[in-house]
Amino acid sequence: VKKPGENNLYYLFTINNTLFPVTFGLYYSLIDMSLNGGLGDIVPGFKNIAVSGTEDVLCGIHGTRHHNNQDVWIIVRKFSSNQYASYRITSTGISATPVLSSCSLPGCDGYFCGNNIMKISQDGTRYVFVSHDPVQNIDIAELGIFNPQTGVLSPLFQFRPVNLVSENPLYFEFSPNSKFLYVVSSFTTEERLVFQYDMAFSDSAQFMQSQILIASPHVGLALQLGPDGKIYQCVANLDSLNVIHNPNVNGLGCNFQSNAISLASGTFNHSGLPQFLQRYKAYLHFNGSGCESDSLHFSGDIWPPADTIRWNFGDPASGAANVSYLASSSHLYSAPGAYTVELYVRHNDNRTDTTWRTVTILPSPQPGLGPDKTICNGNSVTFDAGFCAGCTYEWKNVGSGLIVGTNQTFPTGTSGIYCVNVTNGNGCTGKDTVQLFTTPVPVVTNNPPLLKSICTGESTNIPLFGNEPGIMFHWTATLTSGNVTGFTADSGLVINQILINNGATAGVVTYHITPKIGDCA
Repeated sequence: VKKPGENNLYYLFTINNTLFPVTFGLYYSLIDMSLNGGLGDIVPGFKNIAVSGTEDVLCGIHGTRHHNNQDVWIIVRKFSSNQYASYRITSTGISATPVLSSCSLPGCDGYFCGNNIMKISQDGTRYVFVSHDPVQNIDIAELGIFNPQTGVLSPLFQFRPVNLVSENPLYFEFSPNSKFLYVVSSFTTEERLVFQYDMAFSDSAQFMQSQILIASPHVGLALQLGPDGKIYQCVANLDSLNVIHNPNVNGLGCNFQSNAISLASGTFNHSGLPQFLQRYKAYLHFNGSGCESDSLHFSGDIWPPADTIRWNFGDPASGAANVSYLASSSHLYSAPGAYTVELYVRHNDNRTDTTWRTVTILPSPQPGLGPDKTICNGNSVTFDAGFCAGCTYEWKNVGSGLIVGTNQTFPTGTSGIYCVNVTNGNGCTGKDTVQLFTTPVPVVTNNPPLLKSICTGESTNIPLFGNEPGIMFHWTATLTSGNVTGFTADSGLVINQILINNGATAGVVTYHITPKIGDCA
């Protein structure tokens, strides 16, 4: 536990449960991280200092933040009086007088109290504790309310997991959002189960009805929430750890995985991982395909409530969109690659936290179908999505929703809106849409026929008419006879060119007119 108000001083709390070399009880050592060349060492004279009044503390310890998120509570169980003792740690040190609370569990003889495992939820409002009943020779868990302001523990009810028979609860952990409790239980030493419970219920019957078995018989031991928001489980005498990947998700969606983390050549011979103060948190979560064509959606799991939130998506090429001050935000990355996302949080008590995660944006296909097209009735056109190694293609008629092609190219003569989805080996998809129009062949409908005489220096001024709306007229111009200048090829709705006769006799210019609608001419 970092000493409040200090940068280099830390308390290390331990419980001695043997009679030698010292007696039972809660002890602390004071560590100064500036000693030993910055590697840290115990402050001389502050090693294994007994905490007064804990001589009947045999096992079981947990720490959590005070409501003010500055001080710390250390909670132990006094077996002789069957009470919880909450010691408050402030900038002045460890409180001499603990806050005492009643425990509803059966008392024990001090030498066989079971694991005495305690966990407090991440929001600091619930606790769970297990103790051994020497009379019935079973383990029983107690669920209750913890008051982080006063340090008081108030029992709600006792419970034991039920599979085919009642199981002994052994180890616990709360989900990061404090909505679920995970319990490791056993009926035999070789078959342990993991159950999930819904913390929305304060009634014992509803709580037990929410029980879901998420892991079948295995030999897992204690659970511990990690800073990445996953829950890890030790496995005795094996070279791996089990993991609950999504502990905030109800039911099997929490994704329990056996032997998920390899310990290489080492094996785990202990029953638990180190616990740490979890009240302050600023976890960064994101979801999305990770493809450049899709936005990633970011959210923070923050406690206590934030006064200020700032996201930096690590994508300066995106300009002003690279920074957001929203609690939940989305970002479309400018290009594929690896980006470091930063979440900066200033809590209401002015403490600040910063967390980072690396996100990888995968390349997406970039099909380009070009501009919309218009063709003559009866003709066809072939759209090309472009070559993409290892990609699959899906063409759809947007109007009908039907799939009309699965190749790189798609030929058609039917009007409509067509969309192509191109998917690469990473599962990333790019798409483009094009519209095809069909029209009757456009013709020039000028009447009377296009025969006109003008004087030199005058404009031709020939308005053009056709049989379909949207026609654009294109023409070429040639000198048939004489010496005339001023004519040129062009396009428009009116041939408006000033012609000059440079000779003594009449000259003739012939315009060849092609009406077009899109590609139909």
